[in-house]
Amino acid sequence: MDGVKNKTVFKAHKAVRVYSPFLLSFYDLYVYKCVSPVFFQCPEARIVDFYLENISKNHLEVGVGTGYLLKKCLDAGKLSSIALLDLNENCLEATKKRLAPLQADTFKANILEDLPFTAHRFDSIGLNYVLHCVPGTFKEKGEALGSLGKYLNDDGLLFGSTAIYHPGQNVMAKLVMDAYNRNGIFNNRSDIKEELADGLSKHFTDVRLRQIGNVLFFMARKSTKG
Repeated sequence: MDGVKNKTVFKAHKAVRVYSPFLLSFYDLYVYKCVSPVFFQCPEARIVDFYLENISKNHLEVGVGTGYLLKKCLDAGKLSSIALLDLNENCLEATKKRLAPLQADTFKANILEDLPFTAHRFDSIGLNYVLHCVPGTFKEKGEALGSLGKYLNDDGLLFGSTAIYHPGQNVMAKLVMDAYNRNGIFNNRSDIKEELADGLSKHFTDVRLRQIGNVLFFMARKSTKG
């Protein structure tokens, strides 16, 4: 069992290695102007609006990228307290700098392992374009989301989006995701919408999913179970 866990952890680290300062310099343009609207058929505005509608002033962002969406929320007056969790130091530093002068608490960690929080509690937790990079099936990823949910305040909301590997839907999306899965950047070949719903329902009482193109949006209220 330890061997399986170690392999999964290794794959998680491999998935985030690509996020160098050079890549982050054009990441937003590539993801939100090219990959998302053209390949995944999900316009940037849908993702931005989703964040503006669901983020709270007391927020934890998991898998932070460059802080592109968080900066839009900050400019809209939606943020006053922010924590950042990512396995890649470059992403943490880029996002912290982007959100200045708002002070961000940063945590370098893997959501598949023990989380580094103690007394922290949040009103919202966001994961944009994160789960398709995380190794394992949605069953295993659902357990990680359940662990994150423990750090939500009452009636807190966990929300995010992920690219679904659905080759019959979009040939261009299939080509991109095939390449990224081969290189270990994505780990979403086994991701099935219904399994995410089942995984979230184990830990949260109110689960909602919506798919646009190859992008699956999810929302889950903090569970009262357990």
